[in-house]
Amino acid sequence: MAEKKITRLANKSFHAAADSRARVTRLRIVFLALAGVFSIGLCLRAATDPLFDLEAIIADPVDYKVVETEREDGIVFERFEFTSRVVSNMPERLEGIYAYPEGGRSLPALFWSMGGMAKAGRDFPSLFARKGYACMAITLQHNVRRSFRIPFDASNPTTANLTLLARDQLRGITALTQRPQVDTNRLAVAGASYGGVFATLIAGVDPRIKAGFSFFGAGNHSLGSNLPQFQRMKSLEDVAVWNRTFDPAFRLKQRAIPFMWGVAFNDNWFYFPAVAQTFAEAAGTEKRMVIAPNWQHGFVPQIDETLINFLDAALLKIRPAYNAPAPVKLHASASGTFAEFTWTGETPVTQAEVVVSFGEPTPWLGWQHRASFTFPAAITGRVARARVPIPSRQLPLIVWGTVTDTNGIVTSSAPTTMSRAALADWPVDTHVALNAFVADTLDESVLDFYLRHNTPLHAVLDPAVKRSGNASLRILPPDAAADKATKAGLSLERFFSVPGLAHHLTVWVRAESPTPFTLSLTPVRPAGWRSEVVRLLLANDPVLAPLLDKWEQPCVPFTVEVVVGPEWTEVALNVPLPDTPIDGYQLDLHPTVVTGAPWWIDSIRMQPVWPE
Repeated sequence: MAEKKITRLANKSFHAAADSRARVTRLRIVFLALAGVFSIGLCLRAATDPLFDLEAIIADPVDYKVVETEREDGIVFERFEFTSRVVSNMPERLEGIYAYPEGGRSLPALFWSMGGMAKAGRDFPSLFARKGYACMAITLQHNVRRSFRIPFDASNPTTANLTLLARDQLRGITALTQRPQVDTNRLAVAGASYGGVFATLIAGVDPRIKAGFSFFGAGNHSLGSNLPQFQRMKSLEDVAVWNRTFDPAFRLKQRAIPFMWGVAFNDNWFYFPAVAQTFAEAAGTEKRMVIAPNWQHGFVPQIDETLINFLDAALLKIRPAYNAPAPVKLHASASGTFAEFTWTGETPVTQAEVVVSFGEPTPWLGWQHRASFTFPAAITGRVARARVPIPSRQLPLIVWGTVTDTNGIVTSSAPTTMSRAALADWPVDTHVALNAFVADTLDESVLDFYLRHNTPLHAVLDPAVKRSGNASLRILPPDAAADKATKAGLSLERFFSVPGLAHHLTVWVRAESPTPFTLSLTPVRPAGWRSEVVRLLLANDPVLAPLLDKWEQPCVPFTVEVVVGPEWTEVALNVPLPDTPIDGYQLDLHPTVVTGAPWWIDSIRMQPVWPE
C-alpha cells in the first residue's frame, strides 16, 4: 500500500505545489528506509542540481519489464522497457538492451550512452558483458530526430530537449541499479560522441556513478562545438544559461571522479579547446586523457582499447592505475629547445612522444585541419625528453606529451600553450622543414588512415614504381575504383596545414604516357560560423572578429596545371598567406583528360612558410 501511494503521488509530482513535493519526498524517504535501502537514501539527500530532480530520478518507480530474453555464448541479453517519467498521469515507456554474464551476481555495471542518440544496440552491452560487467543501453525518445534540429531552450532549461534526453538516461541508471545482478557500489557511465557528452554530464550529476569515460565528447561547448542544439541558440544570454545548467563541464569542477576522455585532435564535432578545457578543469587526480593527433572523430584500435579498459583500472582496480603524464615543460639552451615531461604510475613506459601544433589557438577556427608534428622522446627513468624546433617567435604553439606502457595503454598530458610573449627571447631554428601531411612517405599507414576515416584513396601500393621510400601509390582507373565518382583522381578532405600561414605544396607524379593534370587546393570555410550564436561569440574575440565579414566570400581554389609523363615530375603550388577565415584546405589532383591509364604519386608535402 505504501508503494502504491508513493506511485500515485509521483504521478502528480510534475504539477504539484512546493508543499506537496515536500510531502512526497518525506514519504519516499520513509518507504526507502523501511525497505532498508540506506545507500539510495543517501543519494536522495544529494545537493540540488540546477536541472535535475535527483530525488525523483532515483526514487520514482521504473516498472521494469523484460520483453524478451536471449542467451548467446554465456551472455544473457534482455530487451526491456521501463518508465522514464509520468506526464499527465501517463507513463513514458522507453526500451533498452541489458546484458550480463549468465549467473552473474554483484557485478560492476556500466550504463552505455549511445552515439548519435541512436537506437540501443548490442555492441557495447555485449562487449562489456564479456568483460564481466552488467551493461545497459537505452533508446531515447522525446522526438529524437527533431531534437537534432531544435535549439536548447534556454528559457525553460529544465524541459529542454537535451535535458529530457539526459534525464531519460539517468532514469535508465535507476533501472540498472535495480537489476539483481548489479553491485550498486560499482556503477560507471560511458559513451561516444553525443554519448560522450551525456557521459561527461552524468558523471558530474549522478552521485551513484563512480567512474566513466568518453569517446570524443565533453563540455565547454562555447569554445567550439558542432552540436546543433548549441549552435541554434540565438543569444549570448542563452549561452550563459547553457553554461550554468546543461554544459557537461562545470559540475566536474567540484566532483572528483575517475574519468577518461579520448580526444581526436582534429575532431569535427567537439573542438580540441573545449575538450582540453574540460579535462583541465575537472577535479581530482584520477582523471586521464589520450590525444590522437590527425584523427577526426575516430581512433586507432589501441586507443579504443585504452578507453574500454579504463574501468578495469579505475573502477575494479584489477589493472594498475593508468600512467598520468604531467604537462610538458620547454627549456631553451645553446643546443636548442627541449621538451620534457614526467609521469606517475606503476606500469613501465616503452614509448614516449612530444606533439607540437603551431599556430594561434583560437576557438572555432582551424581545428579540423590543424597540423600537428610528433617528435620521439628519449626516456630516462620517469622523464621523457625530445628536441623541439622553434621555427618562429611569432607563432604560438600547443605542446603535449604521450606515453605508451608495456600493456599498450596510451595516455597524454594536458596541453601546454606557449604564447608569442612567452617565446620572445627563445632561440629560433632557421630553415625548419616540416611536412603538415600525415606522412613523409606514402605507405600502408596512409592508406589505413584514410580508410578508417571512411575516405579510401582508391589506390594501391606499388613497390615496383617508386621515386623514394619503399613504394608509390598507383591510382586506380575509374573502372577499378570502388567509387565511380572518383574519376581516377585523388581527393583529400582531411588535409592538414598550420592555421594562418602560407604554405608550399609539392606532389611528385608520374603517368604511363604524357597526360595533362590539374592540382588544386580549395580553402574551406569554418562551417560553424553560419550559426548566429557562434558569430556573437566571435564578435568578442579580437583576433576573429575582423574576419567575420569575410566569411561569405567565395572560396576560390588555388590551381596549377601541368603535363606529366613517364618521368617523375614535381607539381608545385605556392599557397598564399590567408586573409579570410580558412579552416583548412581540400586537395584535389586528377588528370584533366581521363584516359583510364595508370598514374602514380610518390610523395605529398605541405610545408609551412614560417614567419620571420
